[in-house]
Amino acid sequence: MTERTNLEIRYGVRWYDPEQTTLWCDCSPSWTWIEAQRAIRKINLLCSAAARPTYVVIHCSKDEITPLPAGGAIFNLRQLMLAEPRNNQLVILVGASSLLRQLLLMTGQVYRLQEQLSRYRFVSTPEEAIALIEKHQQLSACASAS
Repeated sequence: MTERTNLEIRYGVRWYDPEQTTLWCDCSPSWTWIEAQRAIRKINLLCSAAARPTYVVIHCSKDEITPLPAGGAIFNLRQLMLAEPRNNQLVILVGASSLLRQLLLMTGQVYRLQEQLSRYRFVSTPEEAIALIEKHQQLSACASAS
């Protein structure tokens, strides 16, 4: 499931695990807002079809300042945050810059998207993302058993 534009891979969305609980989105520094919206639509479609709670990992390229396309950051982030997948538990951004973190926080505050914002986590490595998901799944299982 990879979008190609001008023969360049801009983003890819795939299931990370065979149980289909974790969606992985790789994004390149040259992607556009239209491609970001397409990626979120794919994520929403796959999450909605899943029979269990899902997690989304957005893996940012290391050779970029921010994984955001140019122009209209606050408006476009708001649209992406409002497009919350039905079964989504967490959105984990791997390698995101402090600029992206600040823009997400600002967008959440300006548009009062605290519920959506509460699902966002920031980590440095893919391994940290997987560990965070495993911990969240364990806590959810314990809460369900109580």
